[in-house]
Amino acid sequence: MSKKEKKLMSTKKCASIFIPISAFALAIAIAVPIFSNIFSPTLNTVFGSGELVTEENKDIDTDYYKKKSDLEALEESVNLTAKIAEEGIVLLKNNNCLPLSEGEVISPFGYSFYRSGFTGGSSSWNGAKLETKSMVQSIGEHFAINEDIAKLTRNTGAVLAKSEDGTSPDDAATVNNGHTYLWTLPFDQYLGNEEYAHNTIGIMAVSRSGGEGADFKMDAYKDGQKHSLQLTGQELKTLKWMRANCKKTILLNTGVNIIEINDEVNDLCDAILYMPHPGSAGAGVFGDILSGKVNPSGHAVDTWTKDFLKMPVSENFGFSGTNSYKTGNPYMVYTNVKQLNGTSDGTFVQYEEGIYVGYRYYETAFKEGKIDYDSEVAFPFGHGLSYTTFDQKIVGQEIDGNKLTLSVKVTNTGEVAGKDAVQIYYEAPYTDFDKNNGIEKSSKNLITFDKTDTIEKGESQTLNLTFNIDEMSSYFYKRDNGDGTKGCYFLEKGDYVIHLGQNAHEDFDTWTYSNASDIFYDNNNPRQSEKDGQAKLDVDGNPTNKAKNDGDFVAATNMFQSSSDFMNEDGITNLSRKDFSGTYPTTPTEADRTLKDVYKQEFDSYKSSVMDVREHPVLGNQKGSKVRDTRPFKIEQKGLVLSSYRGVDYDDPSWDDLLNQISFKDSNNLKQIGKLLAYGAYNTGALDVINKISTEDFDGPDGFSTFGSKKDWRWCNYSSQTITACTFNPRLAYQRGKTMGQEGLSNNVQGLYAPGLNLHRSPFGGRNGEYISEDPVITGIIGANIMSGAADGGIYTYMKHFALNEQESNRQQMVMTWATEQTIRELYLRPYEICTKTARQKLNYYNTDTKKNEVKVIRACNAAMTGFNCIGPVMCSQNWYLNTGVLRNEWGFEGMVITDYGPKVEMDQMVRSGNDFYLTAFSGIKGQSMTDVFKDSSSITALHSIRKAVKNICYTLVNSGTYNGIAPNAKSYRKIATWEIWINYVLTISMYAISAGLIALVVVNYLKNRKKEQLAVVAANSIEPTSTSGLEDEEHSAFDFIRKPFSEKINDADDEIKDYYNTLKNLILSYGLTSRMTTSCETFKFNKHDLVKISLVGKTLRVYLALNPKDYNGSTISVKDVSDKKIYQNTPTLIKIKSQLAFKRAQMLIADLMQSKQIKKIN
Repeated sequence: MSKKEKKLMSTKKCASIFIPISAFALAIAIAVPIFSNIFSPTLNTVFGSGELVTEENKDIDTDYYKKKSDLEALEESVNLTAKIAEEGIVLLKNNNCLPLSEGEVISPFGYSFYRSGFTGGSSSWNGAKLETKSMVQSIGEHFAINEDIAKLTRNTGAVLAKSEDGTSPDDAATVNNGHTYLWTLPFDQYLGNEEYAHNTIGIMAVSRSGGEGADFKMDAYKDGQKHSLQLTGQELKTLKWMRANCKKTILLNTGVNIIEINDEVNDLCDAILYMPHPGSAGAGVFGDILSGKVNPSGHAVDTWTKDFLKMPVSENFGFSGTNSYKTGNPYMVYTNVKQLNGTSDGTFVQYEEGIYVGYRYYETAFKEGKIDYDSEVAFPFGHGLSYTTFDQKIVGQEIDGNKLTLSVKVTNTGEVAGKDAVQIYYEAPYTDFDKNNGIEKSSKNLITFDKTDTIEKGESQTLNLTFNIDEMSSYFYKRDNGDGTKGCYFLEKGDYVIHLGQNAHEDFDTWTYSNASDIFYDNNNPRQSEKDGQAKLDVDGNPTNKAKNDGDFVAATNMFQSSSDFMNEDGITNLSRKDFSGTYPTTPTEADRTLKDVYKQEFDSYKSSVMDVREHPVLGNQKGSKVRDTRPFKIEQKGLVLSSYRGVDYDDPSWDDLLNQISFKDSNNLKQIGKLLAYGAYNTGALDVINKISTEDFDGPDGFSTFGSKKDWRWCNYSSQTITACTFNPRLAYQRGKTMGQEGLSNNVQGLYAPGLNLHRSPFGGRNGEYISEDPVITGIIGANIMSGAADGGIYTYMKHFALNEQESNRQQMVMTWATEQTIRELYLRPYEICTKTARQKLNYYNTDTKKNEVKVIRACNAAMTGFNCIGPVMCSQNWYLNTGVLRNEWGFEGMVITDYGPKVEMDQMVRSGNDFYLTAFSGIKGQSMTDVFKDSSSITALHSIRKAVKNICYTLVNSGTYNGIAPNAKSYRKIATWEIWINYVLTISMYAISAGLIALVVVNYLKNRKKEQLAVVAANSIEPTSTSGLEDEEHSAFDFIRKPFSEKINDADDEIKDYYNTLKNLILSYGLTSRMTTSCETFKFNKHDLVKISLVGKTLRVYLALNPKDYNGSTISVKDVSDKKIYQNTPTLIKIKSQLAFKRAQMLIADLMQSKQIKKIN
């Protein structure tokens, strides 16, 4: 029996199978390398970078940092977090309530009692969960939990506080899926359960969580709540119920953003405590605080007022959208300014309150007799109670040049052991000269602080606190210095009262420092603090009074003149001590929405669409610009590597030898520099020519944000920076930084986007949870200690968001922030100044000259992150006056500066301003090479700016844990990462798929051609073929089939299709249209407009008509719209012709088309 011959697959069928597979594989093969190349830094962060491999040198000890295991580092961090909470929890009120007796029954109330995460904002921390003691567990160790009430609080569903009609929405200022929803528990659930609360201690836990892009709602809710930081109507009813039924009532604020405590709320509470985001282990000490096992010693770092909306700052703060929900008028949005993206409207905020933020306003207004203090302030800045009492006395003073040291004796006058904070404030003279020259002075200014050890009952401890006398000076921004500059610090003649404060309002003791004459700290006489910042350091980290680069010291002079000028325009209010009532801030009006041309032109000048950077007056190549640099440099390969520069001073000329190895003609160098400077999200890229290795950077202020596949990473959720500041203990801040550094080192992470140094300008600030305080000095000192500790632990930290980024509203719209230079310098730059000038790290390095390991102290503040916002009309990331004039020239900063994540940045302006690289994973720049990244990548000025940016990054990295284990002159590289291996697998499979498809098509085509040849031979010899099955219709190869032109398709079509086509073509041509045949179709035009297209798909003739459905006169024929706008301006109509009915429809629709276009037949 003969077997049936197997039928070969047709070429058409083969193509239909393998072409899509090959096309998909080809798309993967093209897209995956592009995607992985662009997003490689992010992929490294998420999935882990390759293992670092380093040349060994057994003769040199390269363990510059003693690396602990991740579990050891984690344990130390968790223990420290608990310790910070012990000293940072603030007892605000205690009406014979605390400590509680062991065994008391606790009734829990409030949404946050069981639901608080005890963590900060969106970039603050989201680390791995840890098995630590919870707040409820810690309470249970000392007291009984009332389960009848607990079930209601724990299990009842929350309700959303609803906005009042006509106010901002419940989710005001949402961004990145964040929100300001306010959840609360329904009060009604407690009704009828009164007996369960009798003879118990009621504790209500409340908190408000903000986040990136979301300030808090500042207007009303339907339940009578005036704003989001008041107790909700449900919370207030519950608190009243607790007061009526519980033995004692305690209110606990577990969030960083403070809750408004008005008289009504205060009267309902026997005790009030503040535990601002205590972290993963910090909440576990709350029971110890309640029981008295731990004596609270925290102090408030914000002023708790009784009406937040009456604060001066509230007139110019918050999200706006297009309307002010406070006034109903357009608010904080310019009508004549477009942002750098060219689409969104320009936004603004005016710091009309000036220096009078928080206690600076309330203490000064009280001093001037303008307010009834007790009716305005619930708890002053620095306030904190203890279970014991203390007395403090100034027992000695010593002046040594610019330094003033106070000896303070602290005595425990109570019954139990405890700790206390020592707070030093100064009060400068306020004179007619100040009033006439616009110099503002608050009556109280924190200048330094410290914390005692545990002092036993009846015992004392003496602390010595030192500060610089010139730090009591005020910034006189209107002064003409006579040398072409304006503004300088000014220490006025007169008596300076030094207050040893219980808090900002009450004193333990005072002492007076007398300044004999007026001192102007201009360029002829810079402040000692300026000299200290700009000076070389000795090996112990002390300023040498010799300027770096052997230059001259420079004084602080005006750098933000446009902002000051704007604040002095007619119609702008500046709160002034000389007339608080007459100069009180006002909400912007319609007139404020038009920006004057002089400021608009300056803003626009930083847009590349308006001005070529090469011609920019500040950042250009021409004479007179701030960055012009014509010094020649010579490319020369000396075999130098970055690891040899650990411990080399920033201003050492040998850095030029390293940089001179970077050729700007080498394509690999150009690509790597482009990625280093333009794609800096959570990493710094490698630069092989100098053996700079790549690094990984993480968010945020409260610990390492965990994301990605590294399951073995173990992170601590740190106590917030705010509760750390509430300790008033700089040493704990240092330890917090050091444990962070050890955690990073143990997990191979090199950098951390922290600390957050913006101020709590308003309690409504959405990211107050990532910042420290309303006060710049405690913010700076705590921040400096965190940075010092982190550097000693092994990582570099980026102080952020530099600067004046105090609100989330309009932040991503690059909000123009207007303030006087005095306000800018004395408040908002001050924390960064303190960090830059005072943070120190002990650097262990190998000295190649002495051939031994040595230790020297260098500056620890060597990384910063700029804000989205503008200062005046200039965006922070493009502001030379901020990033170079102040930060580097005045303060002596040595290191790298990165942008915030993802704002639109002009790369040339960025680098030239001193902002070294761009925090983004996808910049939107076409290409990654340096020549793609920069519009000017060839001028000598541009190349010097790029070289400096590279140097700044390298200096920070080589003097950190990044180069731990790497000897001088040793080369390092990273192995291929696991994710790269998987991508290579995908690419390999894709290439196999492409190859297989092509081979299959070629083989099938070859076999069929062979078969035809055989048939031809048989036919020539008149031999009957046994079978031609499967070959009759195949006349072309697979590729011929794909490329078969339309004309051939028509010729090969059956007679019916040919008749349809010829009839329709003749009909169309009868109207005078012209015809053009292409590979895919035949197109018919009239006056250069395409009106008809005919194509053949399979055995179906397709006719496309540029006919709007509304132009169709018929009523029974259905039509289908097809989006083919490449050919047609109007929506075309498609007719598929496979029958006489469809053919007739096509004829009718062609007639309708011609009628709609008013085209008549020509014959």
